[in-house]
Amino acid sequence: MEVEGMADGQNAGLFHFTTAGYAGIGVTQSNVVRLLSYGPPEMKARFKEISPLHNITSNAPPTLFLLGTRDEYIPVKTAELFKLRMEQCGGRCELKLFPGAGHPIYEWRKGASPLRAEVLAAADKFLGELELLPNQTK
Repeated sequence: MEVEGMADGQNAGLFHFTTAGYAGIGVTQSNVVRLLSYGPPEMKARFKEISPLHNITSNAPPTLFLLGTRDEYIPVKTAELFKLRMEQCGGRCELKLFPGAGHPIYEWRKGASPLRAEVLAAADKFLGELELLPNQTK
């Protein structure tokens, strides 16, 4: 496994949502049927309970949301709503959209690509602003 870098695990949370993590982002009326058709019945019945979109609080950690505009599982409107709700609760959420990219944003198994570089640069910038990168000088 290739390791791109390391954030301070005491102060940062990293989330990776793919088709296996569909309930994690949250659902809207437009995508609830398609997204929940993949999960077990127990998850379908509890999706609002486990969906970050439906459980944002004032103590939510700073969040970087990376999304391709052609993602077939998570509509851009859902990401925009997540960002809005985070801000309404006083939290920080940066939404970085990748025009024309789908799901996944890039094929990580294929190695270097311009989109991969963009994703890593966005993550480094975000974590750097939060002073969460190791060996970071102030």
